[in-house]
Amino acid sequence: MMNEREIQACTPVAVNPAYLNPDCVLPYGLTIGHVHQAMSDFTEFLGFINQQLRTKQIPRLESFLMPANFSSIVGEFMTMSIPKYCPGLVKNQ
Repeated sequence: MMNEREIQACTPVAVNPAYLNPDCVLPYGLTIGHVHQAMSDFTEFLGFINQQLRTKQIPRLESFLMPANFSSIVGEFMTMSIPKYCPGLVKNQ
């Protein structure tokens, strides 16, 4: 049975835009708002996956993937998500 901390970890915490640097310089019309939206999509995705895994008593995704694999998932998800919010950017082919 999962402990209480594992159960809480399966529920995503909203991305707080106050922690994003409003003074950063981003290229091609990208804004911190676009990054925030993509990050929010990722945390919702991770929460969904982890909640589904929890129903089968399987540990959270980030606890059984190797760090490089998890990092790759994050990067690919952001690469896919950012262009949805910033039409000036596309994924490199």
